[in-house]
Parts: sequence; structure tokens; C-alpha cells
Amino acid sequence: MKPPLLALVLAFAASAFALELPGQGGSWGVGVSASPYSETAEVKLDSNYSERVFRTMHYSVFGYYDATYVQATAGFGWSSPTAATRVVDGLGVLGGASDSASTSADAATYLALSLVGKYPFDMDGFYVFPALGVEYDLNLGYRSGSGRDLKRDMSSEEKTDLNMLWLKLGCGLDIPLAGRLYLRPEVLAAYKIPSKLERDWVRAESKLADSAYWRTIKVDVGLLAGWTL
Repeated sequence: MKPPLLALVLAFAASAFALELPGQGGSWGVGVSASPYSETAEVKLDSNYSERVFRTMHYSVFGYYDATYVQATAGFGWSSPTAATRVVDGLGVLGGASDSASTSADAATYLALSLVGKYPFDMDGFYVFPALGVEYDLNLGYRSGSGRDLKRDMSSEEKTDLNMLWLKLGCGLDIPLAGRLYLRPEVLAAYKIPSKLERDWVRAESKLADSAYWRTIKVDVGLLAGWTL
């Protein structure tokens, strides 16, 4: 993400503090999440195709501020050092077919910033809400399964492409506990905006085939604990 766009995301996050309902002070809290992550690259030509599917898990711990209609979070995320990979290579463009249920994978760490708009509905003391927003993951480190620093030999463009911008959609539920304390389970599906290198790959393959795409998705399953101010 270019600096002006990152600045815009941070400005939106800061604005969350001014979006409280009259007479309410919002809430603070902490949370954890586990996210099944899937990356698919596919090329089709006539009735033949090549496809690579990469699956792993991402995890994060974070703090958040809730202003009734907006939830802003900041936290630390990391990817699992193991992954499952399946390659079907009928066109011979992905280096050959393979199928591995569990193998060592390159692992990333990142600063995760998100801003989610929400609209809570009072259901007899419980609050259910749909949610829509964005997340920006600023890469902090990228290492091979053996621990080698992969960013050391990357170009500035390749390093920039390690950052991830997501569009998110989902729902959550506020469960009151004692006093001002509450629990908030959340489920948010997310689609990653393709990086420049991914877009370049799709354009190059599309010139030689009927179609090509690169799609990255994840589902954030989170549990948050908050305190109403």
C-alpha cells in the first residue's frame, strides 16, 4: 500500500473515537483470532487448466476500541510455519503437479490494523450486528521454514507486496457478563486486494490462455473481551 493510502486508513481509525452515540462512552477490549487462509492461482486454456491451491492458518492478538457503529483494532499477526499445497499442472506453467497435506512454509509476521463499520441490534439484552470494513497488514518479517530472512534479498517492490489490504464482511454478537464486561464472538470473511506482482502474473498468463486469476481469502474467527466505558 502506498503511504497516502496507509495514512488514509490510519485517519479513519483515529476518527472512530469521535463516532460514539450521545451519552455513551464506547468500550475497550482485547481479542484473539484464528483465520483459515487460502490462496488460489489458476490458468485455463480450452478444456485444460493449471491450478495451485495454498492453505495455511493465520493468528492474531489485538486490542480494540468500539464506538457503537465503528470498531477499530490494532494488533500483531503471524502465519503458521506449516501449510497444505496442491498443484494441478495440465498446462505446464506451475512447475509440475504436487500434493502435500502438511509441509514447511514461509512464515510472515505483521502489524494488523482494521476499521469495521457495524450496526448493532438489541435482541433482549444481546447485541447482534452485521459488519463491513477493511484491514491493512503491514509486514514486519518474512522467514523460510529454516528461519532464513527472505526479505534480505527482496527488491523494494517485492517487500511492498508482502503488505496486504483486505475487504471484510461478517457479523458478531455481544454477550453481557458481569457489570460492564462482555464477550464478543466475531466471524469475518475477507478478500485480499491483489498485489501488483499478482496482477502482473494474471495479465501475463491471460495473454497466453483463455483466463487466469489469483484469489486470496481468509475467514477471521475471533473472540473478544470488552469493557464498556
